[in-house]
Amino acid sequence: MTNGAKSNEFKGFSGIVRALPAGVLRGGAGEAARKATSEYRRAEPFNALTNLGFLMAAAAIFVSQRRAGRTDKQLLVLALLTASVGIGSFLFHTLANRWSLADIVPIAVVIYSFFFVALTRLLRLSATVAGLLTATLLVLSPVLETVAKPLLGGSATYAPGLIATFGVAVAVPLTGRGSMPRLLVAAGTIFSAALVFRILDAPLCGSWSVGTHFIWHLLNAVALGLARGHTGRR
Repeated sequence: MTNGAKSNEFKGFSGIVRALPAGVLRGGAGEAARKATSEYRRAEPFNALTNLGFLMAAAAIFVSQRRAGRTDKQLLVLALLTASVGIGSFLFHTLANRWSLADIVPIAVVIYSFFFVALTRLLRLSATVAGLLTATLLVLSPVLETVAKPLLGGSATYAPGLIATFGVAVAVPLTGRGSMPRLLVAAGTIFSAALVFRILDAPLCGSWSVGTHFIWHLLNAVALGLARGHTGRR
């Protein structure tokens, strides 16, 4: 962290975000610069290996389907997409910036795919309506990112994930589709905690060489597993 950043007063997450170097807030440039430091290189084995969490979450879907003796195509697609998150992130953390899109695109696809599935299964909307709402969330994502950036900084890109979990969870009882889905609320809560550790990775990497990015991976995988678990029940 720079001397100028150290002089900022930390007041909640907005204070932390304001104290971060500009490159970290922008995401790409800051990430590339940090990957050149020795501290970040020491963290990369943890960041790469913890992507196994996504593969385990995907495998759990396949195992549950096999035990149930049925094939749920939507859940199997989500399983494959979840596995792609782990594979893409692994490539990024081992092959650096040549695979930067592999770290971003898969999780975005998972978020919007899950949102669509949750709308059809939990809110019982038609595929057409669910598709339109999913497209709307995608179109509005830059606005959500702008609104969330003062709080989440470079992690504001993942703000739609909070809508896909908490938004749907709140909508279920409001629309008379049942009680509040606790697993989905838990998934959103854990996803929020995962974002906390993603945000703290940059300012803490100087004092803790392994950083906290690997915790983002682990908690994110758990959140995906819980979210999938509830949609699989309906």
